[in-house]
Formats: sequence, structure tokens, C-alpha cells
Amino acid sequence: PSSSIISLTFSCLLFLNSSTYCIIPYARGRVRSRKIENIIEEIKQIAKEGVKEVVLTGIKIAAYGKDFDEDITLIDLLEEINKIEGIERIRLRFIRIKTINRRICK
Repeated sequence: PSSSIISLTFSCLLFLNSSTYCIIPYARGRVRSRKIENIIEEIKQIAKEGVKEVVLTGIKIAAYGKDFDEDITLIDLLEEINKIEGIERIRLRFIRIKTINRRICK
């Protein structure tokens, strides 16, 4: 495959805004970011298999890393992915236009 989908976060943000009948926010808990090391290792592996493009997805990916004790952001992750040999394109899926700034566009 030339492209692979990589999940950055898990769970749901709709604790306050979910419908009365929706159990997902309560069953899954608050949004949790995957560790940057795990994501990078996964992408390095698929790059070795010939994948050229990664599609980053998850719940509110612009908030990636905000649940960590360390100061890690989506931009930090993008910079690390950009260093991986073989990856030619990084796509962001489900990112709100309001969260895009000049630093992300670089």
C-alpha cells in the first residue's frame, strides 16, 4: 500500500455535549494521546514496507499531547515524522481549520 492510516488519539471528547443515550464517552473515557515513540516506531516500520504517505487521524488531533506530562504537541510529532526516511507525505485527517496556524503550515 502507498498510504497508511495512523491513529494519534483514542476515545471521545463529547462528555459535556453527548446525547443522553450515547454511552461511548463513558465507556471509552477521556481522550488519550498515543506516546510519540510508539507512533514513530509504527511509521518507521511501515516506511520500511514501502508506504510513502501517512494519514494522521484521531479525536481532535490538534490537541495531541495535551494529556501528557511533558510538553509535546502535534507539531513536535510532525517534525519527528518528517525525519523518517521514505515518508514523502503527511496528511492530517479531521483537523479543524481554526487549529491550523503558521507553525503547522511550515
